[in-house]
Order: sequence, then C-alpha cells, then structure tokens
Amino acid sequence: RVDLGSTQAIGYVLFFNAPNGNSWWQDGIEIRVGDSATVTDNAVCATIVTHADSYRELLECNGVGRYVFVRRPGIRRIMFVNEVQVYGPGAIDLSCAA
Repeated sequence: RVDLGSTQAIGYVLFFNAPNGNSWWQDGIEIRVGDSATVTDNAVCATIVTHADSYRELLECNGVGRYVFVRRPGIRRIMFVNEVQVYGPGAIDLSCAA
C-alpha cells in the first residue's frame, strides 16, 4: 500500500517486477486506488493481464484517492514487487525512471 497522505489524482503507476526472469508472476496483479485503507473497498484502475518480457510495466490509471494498492487476488498468490512509482495525470518521462 502506498499512502499519498491526501486524496490525489493518479495518472500512471510504474510497476517494477523482480528482474530475475519470473515476470509471469505479475499476471493478474491489480492496481487499486481510493480513499479507504481497506484494499477491496477501492476501485481497480489497472490490471496486468499478460506478462511482459521486461521487468517494468507502465499502467495507465485514471483514478483518485489517497491509497494506491498493488494486489494479486486469489488464495496464496505470490508476487514479486521491487518498486511501485505513482504519477499524477499528464505526460511522464520514463528516461528518468530507475
């Protein structure tokens, strides 16, 4: 969970998977945004539906909220997350992203 401190407009979420060749572990991961501290009370703004060959996924997420959650639904679902970056609406420059 990322706590932004106050309600913010969200444009994009940049998700970094562990760069160990297991990118398929990110299939089905949901990004949820809202003002509730309970993950399931917030709306899904993006889902990773297929794994990429890259460990970095840029997800468009036009949501509003204080909290940004990364969740892989299901029982005993494993996910490897190195980093999550949250950006406001507008263009972002990925050349600056680690």
